[in-house]
Amino acid sequence: MLIKLFRLGIVIHTVLWAAAMVPSLGAALMSVMLFDAPGSEENVVLWVVFWSVATLPVVLIVALAAGWALWFQGLRGWGFGLSCLPYVNAVVFAIAIVVLDS
Repeated sequence: MLIKLFRLGIVIHTVLWAAAMVPSLGAALMSVMLFDAPGSEENVVLWVVFWSVATLPVVLIVALAAGWALWFQGLRGWGFGLSCLPYVNAVVFAIAIVVLDS
């Protein structure tokens, strides 16, 4: 039962991360514009936002490749867990945006 849920989860993550790849590449290319304002390069929160956006395409590729590699090696729980890795970028980004707005 749990293996079926892991399989469904990793398939859903594959579809989501593959669909997010193109927009994340565009966002990563545009993320340098966060530092257009004078003095903004000294804002630590902007650096957190920058790195969470800039590393997202790489994290998506690693999550897909390593998740499926572990899955086919029989480490299904680890494969599903690694496919959840892009959520870390999303949570860090969301927290940084909330801190930036306050």
